[in-house]
Amino acid sequence: MTIANGTPAGGAWAARLMTWLAAHGALTAICLLAFVVRGAWALSADRFDPILAGNAYHGDAVDHHALAVHLVRGLGYTWDGATPTAYRMPGYPLFLAALYVTIGQALLGVRLVQAAIGAALCLPVYRIARDLAGPKRALVAALSTALYPTLVYMTGWLYSETLFITVLWLALALAGRAMAYPAWKAAAAGGAVLGVAVMIRPEVALWPALLFILALLIRWPARRLRVIMAVQIIALAVALPWAVRNTIQLGSWVLLTTSGGSNLYAGNNPRADGGSAWVYPVEGLSEVESDRALMRRSLDWIKAEPMAALALVPRKIAKFIAPLERETGGNTGTLATIINIPFAAFLVAALAGFVRLRDNLRAVMLASLFTWYLLMAVVFYGGSRIALPVAPALVIFACAAWPNRSGRDRIASLSDRS
Repeated sequence: MTIANGTPAGGAWAARLMTWLAAHGALTAICLLAFVVRGAWALSADRFDPILAGNAYHGDAVDHHALAVHLVRGLGYTWDGATPTAYRMPGYPLFLAALYVTIGQALLGVRLVQAAIGAALCLPVYRIARDLAGPKRALVAALSTALYPTLVYMTGWLYSETLFITVLWLALALAGRAMAYPAWKAAAAGGAVLGVAVMIRPEVALWPALLFILALLIRWPARRLRVIMAVQIIALAVALPWAVRNTIQLGSWVLLTTSGGSNLYAGNNPRADGGSAWVYPVEGLSEVESDRALMRRSLDWIKAEPMAALALVPRKIAKFIAPLERETGGNTGTLATIINIPFAAFLVAALAGFVRLRDNLRAVMLASLFTWYLLMAVVFYGGSRIALPVAPALVIFACAAWPNRSGRDRIASLSDRS
């Protein structure tokens, strides 16, 4: 038996099988490489990172560790074993608590688990990139994700980014599949996984609403709009029990977190420079009262100094797109210059790739995510850590900008609007 081009049917199936094995074999190798690189950093972070060398539980890690320890001891989600909190979302402390129960409070063990989770990010990145730009570019995108410096770097920290970004991109892969077909099981799964991401970090809670608005503006069909609505509703439904718990435990309605006021004031106050002039909850006030007080302070400052607040916007954006810009630090010196120049070329390539793919639904989805995070930086504050969740999107777009000489690895069809 032969098929239309004269190739034996058995040979065609064998060719397809070999192609599949070759593609996935390469992807497996990339994931293993990602784990080896992250694992090596996990083993050496305390020696080569001066911040971690001084304090392995630096910054947010102090809170995450304390909350996880209290959970393990049966003291609830509390700061001191008695006072309930909603300042940090529970996803990452619960993750740490599960590891502490399983492997003990071994920092290296946590870092190696995070290395595996970070390596798994290559899978949804590959899937989205393949559907956007073909398998060859998808492998390049996965490899770039495996070696992306700041993604590797965060593996050594007890911060929520590594877990959050992998979960978020799994949600994106499912949501993209749901919108393309549409597939309601994928939509439900995408919404549920996005809800889990919200429970780790709250900033994406309303991102589907922005995607919905963009979809209306570019006149996507109603079936895709319904998928986006389903993803949004299910994601919020996942977070609803947390909101109920907060209301009961804190005696006031708190949908997700009591850190909104701190974050807004950190980027909008007389000392702000576009990054995070961080402040902790106000002493003498409850967590909820402090959150509202800091919210009022920031809004009062913006009203009193509108031009100063407006002048911060370019600085916030610059810190958001800079490769090494910490929220509280600078991006200057010889090393920064060496890195900034190729990174600027990378951003130009990402923009060119988006222009090339702009009609594809997954490209619109990723662009909406980038826009959402950019808006968050404008409202709150900038920093390369703030932009880290959208780094894989920039990688995918940059890979799509590469010229296609062979003609066999075509950019995905731009007929998604139908």
